This record gives sequence, C-alpha cells and structure tokens, in this order.
Amino acid sequence: MEDKQLSLDLARTMIEAARKFGFLSSQLPVAPELAASEKNLLVLLSGKISEYVSLRGEAALEQDELQSLFTYVYARSAEAVSAWLSGNPFLPGIEGMFNGNTPFQAEEKLIAVLKARHLADCMYGVFIDWNEKHADCCREYGVHPVLPLLEALKWTFRFGAGIAVEFFEEQQRLRQEESAGDDRDSRG
Repeated sequence: MEDKQLSLDLARTMIEAARKFGFLSSQLPVAPELAASEKNLLVLLSGKISEYVSLRGEAALEQDELQSLFTYVYARSAEAVSAWLSGNPFLPGIEGMFNGNTPFQAEEKLIAVLKARHLADCMYGVFIDWNEKHADCCREYGVHPVLPLLEALKWTFRFGAGIAVEFFEEQQRLRQEESAGDDRDSRG
C-alpha cells in the first residue's frame, strides 16, 4: 500500500464514519474559500507537530496529545468559517494544540452545537482504530507517520467546517423567517 493508497483508505474510513455518526448527510458542503484556511492550518500543524516531537525527544505523540489535536482542529474549523463569513482573515493561534485546553472564539450557540456534536472525539477514535489496523504500513511503505495524522486532521477540519456552515445557514434562514414574519405583522 503506497502513500496515496494509504491516504485514500484513511479518507474513505473517515468519510464513512462521518456519515455513520451523522456528521455528514449526503455530501460535504463545499466552500472553496476555506481551502486556503485548511492548507495554512495543515502547514502550521505539520511544523508544530515536528517541532513539538523533536523538543520532547519522543518519536511519537501521546494519546492525549493526539486527541487534543483533533479538538484543536475542530475549533479552528469553526473559527475559519466564522472568519470567512465575516470577511476577516483566519489567523489560527497555537494555544491548546497539544494540551487539551483549546481556546475558542465563537458565538455561544455555535459553541453549544459543536460541543453537542462530539466530532473531535469521534474522529480521534476513528483515526486510532484505523492506525492500529495499519500499524506497520508507514514503516513498510516508507510513509512518514505524521502523514496519516494530517490526513485525519484534514477531514476533521472539513467535517467541522461543514457543521459550522450548516449552523450559519440555519441562523440565516431563521433570521429571514423572523424578518418575513415581522413584515407580515407590520402590514397586518
């Protein structure tokens, strides 16, 4: 199994799990404007993971550090959507990347929706299960072990962004309904 095949297998696994757990209905909402945010975040993650691992002198991240990365990416995905919709640049901080204390700036309703969905925990679990089944693949095929992690984090970002986009679309729909109701009342 080569690098591309390994990535495709992991992507397929993440997508199937997202559908199974209700994070992805029929298809993922696509916002091309978020592609740059996703790419910049993955580049940041790649560098910070390498730096963190080398500073610790360990070959791999601990389970709680891996789980923290999924939470971090989930929060950043919603912030990326918020920044895009408000016309602001997406500038992800690095706080909470490895320690589980990810600060998150968003409106309370969105935070409540994201917490209720448990995407980060679910995607972390899917990745851990996949990784255990493919434990020797990276070594056997010369794939750097951080690449599957980045692939899983990429999909977590996409699913999280999809949840945030759906949230904002629903908020817009509710505002329009409320506005239409107000218009009817004033003409009434």
